[in-house]
Amino acid sequence: MRQSIIKSRRLLIILIIIGLFVLVFFSLFKDRNASEVFLVFRYDDYSSESSLLIEREILDMLDRYEMSCSFGIIPYSIEPGNSGEKEIFPIKNSKITLIKEYVREGSINIGIHGFLHITTNNTESKTEFAGVPYKEQFDKIRASKNLLDSLFETKIISFIPPWNSYDEHTLNALKTLSFLNVSADNGQGDYNERQFNFIPFTAYFSDIKKILEYRKIPIHNNLSVMVLMIHDYDFREIDSTSGIIDIPEFRKVIDRIVQMGWNIVSIDQAVEMINRFDIGHYKLNRLKLNLLNHFPGYMKNISMFEKFDVLDDFYLSNSQVAKILILLLLYYLLILILIGEVFAFILRKMHINKRFIFPLIFVLCFSIVSLSFYFLYDDHSLGRHECMGLMIIAGAMFSTIDYLSFIRREGRKIV
Repeated sequence: MRQSIIKSRRLLIILIIIGLFVLVFFSLFKDRNASEVFLVFRYDDYSSESSLLIEREILDMLDRYEMSCSFGIIPYSIEPGNSGEKEIFPIKNSKITLIKEYVREGSINIGIHGFLHITTNNTESKTEFAGVPYKEQFDKIRASKNLLDSLFETKIISFIPPWNSYDEHTLNALKTLSFLNVSADNGQGDYNERQFNFIPFTAYFSDIKKILEYRKIPIHNNLSVMVLMIHDYDFREIDSTSGIIDIPEFRKVIDRIVQMGWNIVSIDQAVEMINRFDIGHYKLNRLKLNLLNHFPGYMKNISMFEKFDVLDDFYLSNSQVAKILILLLLYYLLILILIGEVFAFILRKMHINKRFIFPLIFVLCFSIVSLSFYFLYDDHSLGRHECMGLMIIAGAMFSTIDYLSFIRREGRKIV
């Protein structure tokens, strides 16, 4: 009778955990029509060689809808000089003339996108700045800023590192040169530069197309934020193999975004209008990516939870990230209970002798403590597999302790 009551209670606890998980998950999403949605539009790699076809399409978008966007401009390029040798040249005048009036009117906000946009290493992790000495970084960024400030008669305060890669030297150089905004991604180092606004990209154009099909999206305080990164080679007209969208489809998507009342803005505009780009939000959105990686892929294939992937595409508020953390704790608590139930069933079926229980508990406790110290002091990432291993050991330990209590309650020795 007692065992039946205990099992009923555990089943009730499992159902409560599942219910709380569902409630917290759905509380992240609200009707997109009842809130203000901001799409920060970031077009990278504008240069002497970038596609005029795509850029004229973007300018046409700005003209039609009177919106704004950010251009990540590569200030210099390497080309053959008069002697036939390769030399460094500033961006072509024709490219300056093409967008200068848009910059003056505020339709285009400029972000410096490196110096030459040429990688300084031979690894797969391409970068123009990370790992480069401070003085070299400072000289490149200063030369880029001086050139573009002069050509566009403006003061540029946004930096978009090539391949979204930078380091602490980069931030120190930007600080000295009075930059305020850094737009890369959420995968950079854990820096504490509080004077910067961090506006990492969160979505590709293919993600935006998918999000448009959902009636409910992640919203907090009637506000939702995405940062789109797009290049000319994302268009099939430029790269027929790897392109993810063509110009007619681009027009349809932008038309639909405008019809829905979403705000398409530049990096500088977003910083002025949205209070969500400080170092605290940046760190929490980095944490968000790690938290989401803990949830298994099969969960995202369940129709009820298919929007897990969408959470990657939004720049979330502190409370939204806190909800994801609560979801993860509920998920692992459920795993812990279920694993414990499985081990308890095995122990009772095997009739383990009482004298083996204490050594087993000691071994399991020692394993948990040892692994925890290893993860803490070895700078080891506490990922999904590591957490699952800890849950298995912890579940086995709690079920063993429970089994010991069961033996004592029964007042007999299992043989």
